Amino acid sequence: ASTRLDPIPTGLSPRQYRQKYYNGRIMSAKMTIRQLRYFLRIVELRSFSKAAAYLHVAQPALGLQVRKLEEELGVKLLNRHSRGVMPTEAGLLLREHATIILRQVERAVGETLEHHAHVQLRAAA
Repeated sequence: ASTRLDPIPTGLSPRQYRQKYYNGRIMSAKMTIRQLRYFLRIVELRSFSKAAAYLHVAQPALGLQVRKLEEELGVKLLNRHSRGVMPTEAGLLLREHATIILRQVERAVGETLEHHAHVQLRAAA
């Protein structure tokens, strides 16, 4: 798997490029909510060890989930160095989308539970 974003060949729009080179990868994406949560916490804390402690997850397991995410997407998401980690351009883009996705998941769960409680109250009345 490539560890960098490939340059867009001349003559192709970004949309044409995605369709030609990435549609198969996008359609088979199996990233999980857990991976996105882990990734966001690592980026926020700029450290695998701090994120692992915060999430109560072993650091090797956390690293494995990020590597799986990078392999699946075919891009490097984090630059690792002795002072911690920093997101790559692709990592910054994923951070934006992951934040929105996780906010929507929380909203969906909250509204679903709220609806269920409302239905239960009506049924009990």
